[in-house]
Amino acid sequence: MPGEKGADGKSAYTAAAENGYTGTEQEFNTTLGNLGNLNTTLDAINGEVIAKVDQLERDLEAMKAAQEERDAISCRSRILHFGDETIHGVRHTKEHFEQILRDITSYEQYCEEHPHFENNTTVLTSQRIKDIYEECLKTADFL
Repeated sequence: MPGEKGADGKSAYTAAAENGYTGTEQEFNTTLGNLGNLNTTLDAINGEVIAKVDQLERDLEAMKAAQEERDAISCRSRILHFGDETIHGVRHTKEHFEQILRDITSYEQYCEEHPHFENNTTVLTSQRIKDIYEECLKTADFL
């Protein structure tokens, strides 16, 4: 059941004036009308911020991918260098072997996840290092 109509409340302008607003009612109404423009401006700024954040995310992903590829290239270089040392009779500690085996694992994982990346240069060297490591384990013949 509807109740009785109450007294009219204050206008927004009157409430604002009572709380310190010093402009005219027309200025107040113009300001309220401009709020729609402000929302449009804020939406545009928000869109720009989102676009910039999206671009930063893409740039970060590209930088991450480039760093991962550089890391893989460094692993490949260390693997090939270590392999060359074994060919020339250089002996290594167990710890050095374990580090190069971690490099081999990282490198092989990167190559598996990135089929476009050239991998044919370390396959035989990696296997040779693994074989030498196995033999050194059997004979306890590390540096």
